[in-house]
Amino acid sequence: MNRQPTSPSDLLLSRTLSSPLYVLRGGQFIWNNRSLWKYAAAPLAISAAVLGISYVILYRLFLRMVVSFKGAEWYWQVPYYLVTVIVAVLLLVIVFFLFTRLASTVAAPFNDLISERTEALVTGRTAVNCLLPHLSRTRAGLLGIQ
Repeated sequence: MNRQPTSPSDLLLSRTLSSPLYVLRGGQFIWNNRSLWKYAAAPLAISAAVLGISYVILYRLFLRMVVSFKGAEWYWQVPYYLVTVIVAVLLLVIVFFLFTRLASTVAAPFNDLISERTEALVTGRTAVNCLLPHLSRTRAGLLGIQ
């Protein structure tokens, strides 16, 4: 028997716990429909490259700043490595949030295309097959040109 949320806190908890599953379901849908891969590949590759490059750059900058604090004695090495691990984890968190912002910005031009293709797959209607005029219309709309 399914239990329906009865209070606002139950509703908030159920929505919060189910939200991460939407990303997995969307990824599974794209994985199962190979025709959508070409629309998801470019934003994913660009975002992953920027994520990796930015993490490496920030980590190397951090190491340059902290290397002067590393002493030869063991009691200076313990805090050094402890701080290095903490900062590495914090950098991962910061870069992850930057990654989500960047990914949504990079994927913006592709969202309409992947949405149209997904709708066509789900409903069975045919989608617009020409990519360039669609992107041109989107860019013209952003510039205020009708």
